[in-house]
Amino acid sequence: MKEINLVGVNFWLEADKRKIDFNVLDVTRNENSKLINEGSLYVMEKALIIIPSFPDIFKYNYLCLKNDQDIIDNFDETNGDE
Repeated sequence: MKEINLVGVNFWLEADKRKIDFNVLDVTRNENSKLINEGSLYVMEKALIIIPSFPDIFKYNYLCLKNDQDIIDNFDETNGDE
């Protein structure tokens, strides 16, 4: 997979300014179970682990999670369900 869309925002991994493949592991159920067992009043909408698909031999100067929107500028703290 090269991109994942979450709530209208596309995310991808870049290594040396090139998109790379990755796999996604959905751990939402497991993490929410932990929160509930700890007495939390809140749970997570989504909990994902992104696993890069590296070649056997690689040399990257950086690995970065990127997106197609400025999330900080679009974040609304008054929206209670985010």
